[in-house]
Amino acid sequence: MDTEVLSHYYVLEVEHDARDVQIKLGYHRQSRRWHPDRNYGVSPDILAICTHMMQRLNDAITCLRDPEARRTYELRCASMVFTHEDDPGNYFRRQFEAERRAREEAAQRRRTEERERNAARQREREDQERRRREAEERERQRREAEARERRQRAEREQQAAEERERAEQEQQERERRRREQREQEQNQGRRPGAQEHQSRTSEPNRSTNSEFAGPEWENFFNILRILILLHELASENRQTRPDSSSTPSSGSTASSDGASRPSAPNAPPEAPQSTQEQPDDTFAAGSTESPNSSNQRRRQSAFGDLPRHSSRARWSDAELEALLKLRRDYPYDRWDDIAIRLNAMFGNGRNGNAVRLKHSKSTR
Repeated sequence: MDTEVLSHYYVLEVEHDARDVQIKLGYHRQSRRWHPDRNYGVSPDILAICTHMMQRLNDAITCLRDPEARRTYELRCASMVFTHEDDPGNYFRRQFEAERRAREEAAQRRRTEERERNAARQREREDQERRRREAEERERQRREAEARERRQRAEREQQAAEERERAEQEQQERERRRREQREQEQNQGRRPGAQEHQSRTSEPNRSTNSEFAGPEWENFFNILRILILLHELASENRQTRPDSSSTPSSGSTASSDGASRPSAPNAPPEAPQSTQEQPDDTFAAGSTESPNSSNQRRRQSAFGDLPRHSSRARWSDAELEALLKLRRDYPYDRWDDIAIRLNAMFGNGRNGNAVRLKHSKSTR
């Protein structure tokens, strides 16, 4: 009996949450059972057991009737292991163990949540770092692409500048060759009498402020050559007039019906066949073609017809300045005439419509 560990609730045979009335009833019930006076005449061993149980009953009721002592005893029961499994005192141990397990589970849950939060924060930091690296990589690639594009643009601009410079040089070279060829043709087509005058007037006086352009000087020289040729033909007519007066055809001309009609006064005789090759820009004697139509025919033969579709060659600064100057010098000329003059200077195959559009864009 002494080796058994019994709780006060088990001794009083009440539950762990029994109230004072139930505790008192349990004490009276157990005291009637274990009181020595009720067990008079039993053996000494049984009497000793009754005395011991009565002492336990007194201790139990004294402890459980005091609230403070009862709370202290319940805390002690939480750490005790009683002999009987159905002892109500085991409730406090089971409750304490349940609370301890709950605390441990809560702590474990808190630790798990903390680990998860730390892992989430770590993942967030890693994601932020990854996004930052990706943004830096994109920014670096963008800067490299911009730098590469700037280099390519600079290279293209440099190539375009070199091409423009080369085209201008080629254009200047072609213009120089065309001018030299024109000068050679003019030198070959001049007569000896006009050569001296042409040599004096081919280069205008640079000390004077002459505003004549190249085509104007060319027209001037063409008119001058025509006048010289007319003067030479008139001189030849005056020299051959006495010899031709004795011929019957000098005074009248016979018609088909036998009637004679007077010939035209000062009619020039047939020019002798000359072995010298005549230039293309000379007038035949007695020609009715006007100098303007001759200039138009010469201009068409020299430059050809205007192209139907304008050239797509790039306009150079020199060509644009020449176009503006030609329009200022010839404000009443047709655009086709200005295109002919411009093609004679640069040889780019422009037509009148292209010249008009370029002039309107430049002066807008």
